Amino acid sequence: MSARRDIDASPRLRLGGWLAAGALALALTGGVDVTVETSTGETLTGTATLSDLKLKTGFGSAVILAEKVARITFGEPDVVLTTDGDELRGELAATSLKIDTASGARTLKPNELRSLVVGKSAGATTFEGRWMLSYGEGSCPMTLEQDGARVTGKFGHTDEFAIEGKVKGRTLSFTTSGGSGKGEGTAELWKDGQDFMGDVQVGSQKLLFAGYRRETRVAEPKPGEITEGQSEAGLIYYLRAPKAWDGTRKYPLVLITHGSNAESRGYVETFPAVWPALAEDCLVVGVNGECLAAGSKPGEAGYNATYINFSGPKVGPAWAYRQTPALLAETVQELVKRLPVDRVFLGGHSQGGFLTYATALFHPELFDGVFPMSCQLLVQCEPYNFKDDAVQKLQHMAVAPIHGRKDTVVAFSGGEYADRRMQEFGFPRQHFFAPEVGHEFMALPVEEAIRWLLAMTSADPAALLDFADKQVAAEQWRDATGAALRARELDKAGVLKARADAIAAQVDARCAPDAKRLADAIAKNKDNRWVDDFWDFRSQFAGAPAAQDCLRAYERLKAAHTKPANDLFWAARGESDEAARKEKYREIFEKYYASTWWIIVRNAVH
Repeated sequence: MSARRDIDASPRLRLGGWLAAGALALALTGGVDVTVETSTGETLTGTATLSDLKLKTGFGSAVILAEKVARITFGEPDVVLTTDGDELRGELAATSLKIDTASGARTLKPNELRSLVVGKSAGATTFEGRWMLSYGEGSCPMTLEQDGARVTGKFGHTDEFAIEGKVKGRTLSFTTSGGSGKGEGTAELWKDGQDFMGDVQVGSQKLLFAGYRRETRVAEPKPGEITEGQSEAGLIYYLRAPKAWDGTRKYPLVLITHGSNAESRGYVETFPAVWPALAEDCLVVGVNGECLAAGSKPGEAGYNATYINFSGPKVGPAWAYRQTPALLAETVQELVKRLPVDRVFLGGHSQGGFLTYATALFHPELFDGVFPMSCQLLVQCEPYNFKDDAVQKLQHMAVAPIHGRKDTVVAFSGGEYADRRMQEFGFPRQHFFAPEVGHEFMALPVEEAIRWLLAMTSADPAALLDFADKQVAAEQWRDATGAALRARELDKAGVLKARADAIAAQVDARCAPDAKRLADAIAKNKDNRWVDDFWDFRSQFAGAPAAQDCLRAYERLKAAHTKPANDLFWAARGESDEAARKEKYREIFEKYYASTWWIIVRNAVH
């Protein structure tokens, strides 16, 4: 564009076809979509009429047909990338560019241009930009720069990896360095320019190398519609507003996370299709995991979450504490700041259920209730890991686990175990939904569970006591006690104390005979035949005043059983011989049945 002393010669210059030596008559390509970056850093999108380009190189002059231009980077030298993936360097003949944008026409002089990309967005023809990278089974941010066909960049949570390569058509051939060594791979950019899919060979391992663009955008609520956004943390999400949405009323926010190799839009679409009344009572947001799943195709993208190594904020290396629970927590905070919501419920199906436990237990301040579905409890989410009283108090939100008894994907025993662990550690408002169904999301009692959460988290003490009365009539004693307890906490003036006392008295009347029988069995401490009955009893009456003597007796026995059970359990975990390991588990089952490990070894020895 401007005079230069040195001109880069293109080694790929050839005559004929779309490249011809010498001066040719200019042809025009009108009304093409372009994205232009100016020399001041401004980005303009719109349409422009492009002419054939005259490029002066060390081999002479050449003309590049306008319809073959994919990208131009202006500088010394100017670099032209063609739609066939060829790159030419030299000096472009000076010419101005007129671009029609949404805000009007602009004419840019040669010295005002930094780059021009042909296509509906910069992503349509280039790898340049920020990405959410799926690397192996993990994920991390990646930033790429593209100069003609050449691509360079960094990826990793601390930019610990470098990448460089070259683009041919829509394929990037690249090498990586850093971390565990060098790698070589290829990635194919999808036609929309928003995703790529490929792999990289690092030593003996072939790893997934795929990603989607990290472009923060807000999903604006539209009555009865689903809109798409991407959070500042990089998670793609889908928002459905009720048909009556006008932006003035507060709604409960229901967040849903998906299963393996899936995406959350389908889950959001299920709400108005299967539970239409619920969809009109709540804002529903589905959030994708940050890993583009292997096997994804244009129009059929799937995602996965990362959480296996997550143990809380700033615990471990960045690749562990920046897994999906952290990104989801940041996304929730962003949504709550922007949307008028009165309560926040997090739920997830299958993989999303594991993610729900991990996110809610490590970030309990963000949620009023959770409904993990068809999942188990990760070891780092075990309640005994959380020692801080303030954290435990926040964790005692309303919990509505759901697990089908006929689930053949994630065993029902896993969901049952998670429910019992929460009971054991004193979660006061909890209801386990265990229908006679399988793993399928839409077959689960999602509306029933969310309606329970809505009732149990009401801010109206009278409504809570109305719910408690209904639960007494249904002999759902734990629900009645939990709702009455919350009503007492909200009824600061004690106006409804008599009603709450009456509910407690009904629960105590039902509880007292079983409490005495079990307390006697605990005192005798003869064998473990009473333990299953005790667990069932505690699941219903843990908050009842008449149960407290029995519960205290159990806690005393638990204290005596804990150390020998711990020693046996960890010794068993270190056993290489399965029979020896099972024998240690059996000893815990038969002798130390009040220990934390009993519920685990019970399944192992039967």
